Amino acid sequence: METLGNIILACGAFALVSVASHYISKLFPYIKLPQVTGILIVGILAGPSVFHLLEGGAVQHLTFVGEMALSLIAFAAGAELYLKDLKSRTRSIAWMTIVQLVMTFTLGSFTVFLLIPYIPGLENLDNGWKFAVSVLCGTIMVARSPVSLIAIIREMRARGPFTQTTLGVTMIKDVAIIVIFAIFFSIAKTIVKGIEFDAILFPFVLGQVVAAVLLGIGISQVIGLIMRIPVSRIWKAIFLLLVGYSIFFGTHWMEHWSEDRWDYPIHIEPLLVCIVASFIVANYTRFRKEFVDLVEEAGPPVFVAFFTWTGLGLDLAVLSNVWGIALILFGVRLLALMISSMVAGPLSGEPLKHNKVSWMAYVGQAGVSTGLTAEMQGEFTEWGIALPTILFSMIIFNQIVGPPMHRFSISYVGEDHSRGKVTQTTESRDAVIFGLENQSLALARQLKRHNWNVKIFTRKKYLGEMEAPDLEIIQVPAFTRELVINEHTREADAIVTMISDDDAYEICEWAFESFGTRDLIVRLNEHKNFEKFHQLKCRIVEPSTALVSLLDHFVRSPHAASLLLGLDEGQDTVEFEIRNPDLNGVAIRELRLPGDVIIISVVRGDQHLLTSGYTRLKQGDFVTVVGSEKSVTNVALRFG
Repeated sequence: METLGNIILACGAFALVSVASHYISKLFPYIKLPQVTGILIVGILAGPSVFHLLEGGAVQHLTFVGEMALSLIAFAAGAELYLKDLKSRTRSIAWMTIVQLVMTFTLGSFTVFLLIPYIPGLENLDNGWKFAVSVLCGTIMVARSPVSLIAIIREMRARGPFTQTTLGVTMIKDVAIIVIFAIFFSIAKTIVKGIEFDAILFPFVLGQVVAAVLLGIGISQVIGLIMRIPVSRIWKAIFLLLVGYSIFFGTHWMEHWSEDRWDYPIHIEPLLVCIVASFIVANYTRFRKEFVDLVEEAGPPVFVAFFTWTGLGLDLAVLSNVWGIALILFGVRLLALMISSMVAGPLSGEPLKHNKVSWMAYVGQAGVSTGLTAEMQGEFTEWGIALPTILFSMIIFNQIVGPPMHRFSISYVGEDHSRGKVTQTTESRDAVIFGLENQSLALARQLKRHNWNVKIFTRKKYLGEMEAPDLEIIQVPAFTRELVINEHTREADAIVTMISDDDAYEICEWAFESFGTRDLIVRLNEHKNFEKFHQLKCRIVEPSTALVSLLDHFVRSPHAASLLLGLDEGQDTVEFEIRNPDLNGVAIRELRLPGDVIIISVVRGDQHLLTSGYTRLKQGDFVTVVGSEKSVTNVALRFG
């Protein structure tokens, strides 16, 4: 009973610290640091090293929190490995993955082997133990951070071959790393237990990996059952976390039971079980979309708890003695990534411009690498606290410099389509209109009556009856990028286009990416171009919308009309063309759509298709979707 009471007290205190770390970490982006770093720092401050809000014994009672979170991290990694998204960049992904694995693992392991005599608690290890420590650390150094990578891609609206390659390499590499870690973890267990590792035991180690894969296949069926249960999503998330914890509990029990019975520990890697299970659910079942949505929704609070728990276990006194070693490992990892990019790039036929900066996209670390370190720390307690502290510190260094480097690499190769910084306007209100006709003259005069400064740009050589002495009309030979990005438009509060859709899109995209004009207003000529303007956050006016038809719909179905016209708060309806070749032939039920998005129409040529989950999309289709503004934007980016 005393132990149960201590666990309850520890959980209560931990819940309060986690809430605090969640809110305090939101301040860290303002000082150019990731939120993960803030969560770790709050955990360190609350732990035994500083304020003693949670002592070491309490942290030990919270091991189940870390294991639940680790299972969700593995579920998320496996769910992101969606094979249909990777088929167009197979060669580049394969070469970059292989070279990075070999180079980073080799240099990392060798460096750790040389540094072991300088790590407190490991000075007197024999060569067998040094090998075990080195290969496990080398494996952890290879891992990447899928969560932060995806967040940056969405934030920058990044698209193109460079972005697609980095995404594929990250997903495949993390899966491969967990498999390799499982093998070396089993080998390390035999060495630590004093069992001589020979050729006879190697098939036994591989058998443990196979067992993890088979168990993962079985767990995928359990997840399928959870998805079928007619309960709310929060209960499904709880059931999923319990399944994840049961995997860790069961594999630990098997390890202890086998060691007591046969004097040899059978280690089935729980992270590998989880990642195999989620991979199967995401690629080979009809529950993929619901499962991915469930993992994404459960992720933020679980990750806060995990990184807070990780921070509680770090010792500042130890960190002050080993930060130099962590910095060396950080530098070696950067060097390995640089060499990998210069080797793999030419082999895969990538342009030199990409090869110069591609290594920057793989620097960040967080979820998988932290999880592997936490698992190693919990299993090999005889190695002390110094080694995991070094690895956690290296991960923090990588997570601090990784996201800015990734952003730079995307911008350098020209795949950044994020909004430019909004120019600070003066006290006056300025508008620029592209296109000269009666409507643009009427609009300019209306704005002037409301004290706006208005300029009209036109390509007409002779104004004729469009002559307007009361307005500033500027004649130009063409609507060029240099014309748009100049003093006339940079400080404009609004840009209005009343020209062809192709010219209007170029102007809007230049303005959006260069200085983020707050209001881009487009008079649309063809509805098929709606989506690409919508991605630029343009305000779109469609003259073809008949007033009578609009009133008719409001009378007969007012709620539906409000939804389809985007009048309901937070909701939007958009149509866009499918240009992503990876989606050619993919059924709607196989799409990774957010849970709040539905497809209501598919137009192929002049044919309107009655859609179902089995409808297969083709390049050139026009798809209309309804959903929240954020989700619709993310869907549009993926459709290309």
